[in-house]
Amino acid sequence: MIRNYFKIAWRILAKNKTFVAISLISFSFALTCCILSYINYDYTDSFDSHHTKADAVYRLNTNRVINGKKQQWSLVPEPLFETFVINSNTNLEYARLYKEGVLVKKDGNTFREQINYTDKTFFEFFTLPLEKGNNLDLGYNTVILGNEFSRKIFKDKNPVGENITLINNLGKDVVYTVVGVLDKQPGNSSFQFDIVTSFESLSNENKSLKWNSSRKLTAFVKVENSNELSVLKKQIQPFINSKKNTLDNWDIVQANFQPFKDVAFSSDVDFASYVHGNNMLASNQRGVIVFVPAIMSLLILLITCFNFINISIALSTKRLKEIGLRKVFGSEKKQLIFQFLFENILICFLASVIALVAVYCMLPMVNSYTGLDLKIALLENVKLLGFLFGLPFVIAILSGIYPAYYLSSFNALTVIQDKLKFGTFGKFTRFLLGGQFTFSCLALVIGILLTKNALYQESVDYGYNMDELAIVEIDDKREFDILSHEAGKYSKLEKYAGSFNHIGDWANSSVAKVDEEELNVTVSTIGGKNYLETMGVTLINGRHFDENIKVKEAESIIVNETFIKHLHLNNPLNKEVVLDKKHYRIIGVVKDYKQNGLHAKVPPCILKKGDNTQFKYFVAKFQQDNLESGHAFLKTTWFKLFPNKPFRSFYQKDLVEKERRINAGLKNVALFLAFITILLSTSGLYALVALKVISRKKEIGIRKVVGASISRLLYLISREILIITAIAFVIGASLGYLVVNGLIFNFIFPYHAPIGVFSFLIALLVLTTSVCITIGLKVYAAATNNPIDALRYE
Repeated sequence: MIRNYFKIAWRILAKNKTFVAISLISFSFALTCCILSYINYDYTDSFDSHHTKADAVYRLNTNRVINGKKQQWSLVPEPLFETFVINSNTNLEYARLYKEGVLVKKDGNTFREQINYTDKTFFEFFTLPLEKGNNLDLGYNTVILGNEFSRKIFKDKNPVGENITLINNLGKDVVYTVVGVLDKQPGNSSFQFDIVTSFESLSNENKSLKWNSSRKLTAFVKVENSNELSVLKKQIQPFINSKKNTLDNWDIVQANFQPFKDVAFSSDVDFASYVHGNNMLASNQRGVIVFVPAIMSLLILLITCFNFINISIALSTKRLKEIGLRKVFGSEKKQLIFQFLFENILICFLASVIALVAVYCMLPMVNSYTGLDLKIALLENVKLLGFLFGLPFVIAILSGIYPAYYLSSFNALTVIQDKLKFGTFGKFTRFLLGGQFTFSCLALVIGILLTKNALYQESVDYGYNMDELAIVEIDDKREFDILSHEAGKYSKLEKYAGSFNHIGDWANSSVAKVDEEELNVTVSTIGGKNYLETMGVTLINGRHFDENIKVKEAESIIVNETFIKHLHLNNPLNKEVVLDKKHYRIIGVVKDYKQNGLHAKVPPCILKKGDNTQFKYFVAKFQQDNLESGHAFLKTTWFKLFPNKPFRSFYQKDLVEKERRINAGLKNVALFLAFITILLSTSGLYALVALKVISRKKEIGIRKVVGASISRLLYLISREILIITAIAFVIGASLGYLVVNGLIFNFIFPYHAPIGVFSFLIALLVLTTSVCITIGLKVYAAATNNPIDALRYE
């Protein structure tokens, strides 16, 4: 029986090659997108799942108060953790993790890398197999290297027993012996190590008894009985309470223990579960990078299913006699339904094979573009295997059940007597066609608006110099003075300045009080007038900090426009502001600058004057054409002046690189989706029009004989479709406006391009042109044929 179903299905498909090809290509593309989206989702959903020994492991998090609100942080002051461990009444198993930048020197080559300090128990808590060596040998001044870093330094040579020299942040050369090499870690692991060493190797020279200036580390504990966690929380709380008054800008109110299995799902800032200070671990980005491809794939799949249903119903005009004869010879309705479903399953199966091959071919390109490590491991991933087999089957049934039921419902006598005629679209076909073009218009409008917004954001004014600044991180006044002296000799350097905080990078948060009104503010300690001029921040009222009156200027602040607007200050100069229990007076107002980039509103900002003993940044301004050469000069000069210290630098534009990538990514995805949905919709429309022309071939021939013009024939065939398209445009454009203005612009882009009518006119023009070309090509070909051939048909 199955063999007969297969034979009939194969013959039917072979007989309708054009229409089958359209369905096959559409399904293949839709399944390719769905498989890639699922692999992407599974990659993030299975983050850290290979750490099979970590079921009883918890991360110690701290709750801090920022702007009067509690925030959960993954960092804990080292003295707090040590005090807790020493005084704990239980034999607590723990593993600490701390990371810092180092310079690696080997055979005359220098590399800037990250070194991770941890305890031996770390390898007991987590699954970190070694390719070479033994983690039990890890101790004082010994290291285990990451797989890729080992090959980078030692090529194919076995590095175990070899020495490398590391220059720490104190500028000291330390020789380490390699005792192991890690296996290559999966990309969806929180631990991506280049160099691992023992906590014993961590210098104590910069360790402070003050919690606010001590190292902040990530700590894991192993607790087999989860009921003991409440006991541990009670034990650590007294130590937190006793040190509350000594904490400066690190106000901890409570500690809690987070299961390790949840750690990866709290590392994406786009989610409410985000835990701050996750810089010790790799981030699991689950937001835009997962949802956008999933929504895109679902939309493409939906349009493809609509396409298939429409084509299947339209193809029924060529299978009427087959259906009638099979019913006359005794075929039951359920047999016909199964036959039609079997044909659909066959198409979906072939499409899934093509899609799987396409995914294998595309994965390297996708990984290169996204920076992920997506893989297809069918034998190792049961969920993926179930998805690959289940999705095509479900699609085949859902998209084929209505056409199968519809085709099997024809009355045999009516069919054989040729009384069943098709010439217009049915209500359901109109609905599906309208749905296709609604989705296409929706995608097109979103694509056009996001493209317009991306172009707008590329040229938007941030309120400071964006493409002309190179920044070097420094540790103290001595480094600033020496670097300033040498850099000042460089002719292409236009300006330079120092600062403690840096605009666009980071700043402190606090609460300012003016009269009786309080306001959450962002506070930056800067280098004064020279810094603001170097940054290109504009003073619009009052004066700059005066370098000659340091005592008085320590009580002065400069605020931004948003600060003034929030407090409704008409005459802000000399207004008293209470900040962190200290009294300041406003001496100037600067034009708003986008401290947090374009993805967040400008906050109320306060600028305080810092002296050069506080500087942590050396800011250099060059002409845009000289920026890279200027940065290279700074790097060369740094290693001449400080050969044993890492060169830590960035461009100002690097601070907004992520949001620029998001802008470009959303734009590209939206345009791609618009192109694909229109292509799929018009290909389905082409099939429908072709079948409609076939069913009305005699009518077209007769109309042409009695004098109908080609334009008249075009109008007759396309009138209904153009009406459907117009309705679809109104609905799709309205939905597009709501999605972009109500969701995307509201939550992602507070600073965006104006929407305007022109974008919708472009969308209408593209949609109408696509539909007219699709209809026109087929109808024109039929209208220009010899009418005698049409009248001889059948």
